[in-house]
Amino acid sequence: MDVHADGDAGRRISSEPIINWLHAHAAELAFVAATLTLIGVSVLPLDFSRPASAPLLAPAWVRFWHAPLSKGDVIANIALYGPLGALAYLASRRTGWSAAGGLAMAIGAGLSISLFCEGVQSMLPARTTSVVDVASNTLGAMLGAIGGGLLRPIVRARRDQMRWEIRSQPWSAAAKVVACLIIVIQLRPYDLLMDARDIGRGLRAASLSPLHEWKSLAQAKRLARRPQLSDAEIVRARWDYSLERSADAAMYAIFAAMTARAIRRTRGFGRLDSAIYAISATLILSGLVAVLRIFEPSRGLDTAHIASGLAGGAIGAAIGCWKPGGDSLRLPRGLLIAAAYLICAAIVLRGLAPLQPDIRGHAVRSKAHAVRLIPFASSLASRPNDSLLDLSSKLLPYVALGGLASAALRLRGHTWRGWIARYATLCAAMAATLEAAHLFIAARHCDVTPVFLAFCGVLIGAAGARWVADYWRFCRIRVVEDRLTSELMSGPGFDKRAAIVAPRSSPQAAPAR
Repeated sequence: MDVHADGDAGRRISSEPIINWLHAHAAELAFVAATLTLIGVSVLPLDFSRPASAPLLAPAWVRFWHAPLSKGDVIANIALYGPLGALAYLASRRTGWSAAGGLAMAIGAGLSISLFCEGVQSMLPARTTSVVDVASNTLGAMLGAIGGGLLRPIVRARRDQMRWEIRSQPWSAAAKVVACLIIVIQLRPYDLLMDARDIGRGLRAASLSPLHEWKSLAQAKRLARRPQLSDAEIVRARWDYSLERSADAAMYAIFAAMTARAIRRTRGFGRLDSAIYAISATLILSGLVAVLRIFEPSRGLDTAHIASGLAGGAIGAAIGCWKPGGDSLRLPRGLLIAAAYLICAAIVLRGLAPLQPDIRGHAVRSKAHAVRLIPFASSLASRPNDSLLDLSSKLLPYVALGGLASAALRLRGHTWRGWIARYATLCAAMAATLEAAHLFIAARHCDVTPVFLAFCGVLIGAAGARWVADYWRFCRIRVVEDRLTSELMSGPGFDKRAAIVAPRSSPQAAPAR
């Protein structure tokens, strides 16, 4: 007898109040994150200067009402605000609003955010503002809300199916979650390009050799964003490229290990068959990511990603087929600590590259005067895609560190909160030390943004790992309290592997219905 209701937004899934609050407000937090991302995409880069050769611009209100109509911009604005409207609708429905109220909330959110972005763009000489953009953005939010309402029953059905899979096939559910995370991480910054001519030119210039990007880093404007690179910048770009491919292989190894374990547990395949299945699934996933990257100007075709998938798939398949294992997803603590040390080493290597010291007094003094003490100040002058790619590349390693620390500690209550806060402070101090070392490294600059990202990344990773662990435990617990059902379950025909009887003292236990 399952005790969990269809909607668990208000239920306690953890003994930690912070995790319960995050779980109860997940839809609202997703809406806030989508809003901030949308504002950043709309207003970056913030450049209020006007070139001397540029013609005088008409007043903002004239440009707002008489901007030229572009069919492509209308479609792009509708597609951009569609997810925002869907999240606004789902968040309002989850907090108790009616369907009409959720639709009005989505339309109002789309209209207000669009007016704000257009107001900022009216002060930027390089950007255009138009009433057509406001109308198309609002229409996109409304269509997104309607789509969210239509898809809401499907989403709830998929959620219930995932809960059942967590109880019966935990390794399969974990592999699916990891696959979704890989796609989300690997396709950033999501700058899709649908122009067939540009895509054709990119394919003609691409190479199927996995070493093509490595050899062409010195001339690759797409990766370096500069027409000419110095020797120090080439070394740094190659360090970054090598570490990124190693991280890709590690992610695919995790996916392959979970897939192999799932196949062995659910279908009873042998080790060789499970390994072949896991490697094939990993190749398909990495190939899908490589193909989708063709439509991203900041990425392009890079077959080295498929090679990383193959290497990671082989390693993960070997690990997953080593022994059958049980239903528990708990990993050895020593393995988690070793992975955390490897990530720390990668962060240090990336932070100190190109490892070419420059201890000249005037160079150090000039860098000390140019230290960026305002977080994200350098990102405000960059394109949104470049800013998102750069910030996410700095944030994700610390998110992984926080997740590994939370999983390795397995603490509860105030001890968990205090240890994670100290660990986040320690990682921020490591990031500050690396930034201070940039004073003595050629082609590097000091910036306080990585320190801020390190502290926040560890907290995000720790909270995310704790939420996953507690929600996983919450979905797998079944509580039986009445005597009649207990006697029936103790009969010879009952399969005890199909249910988990939790003690009444369990903090995750909920009264049976």
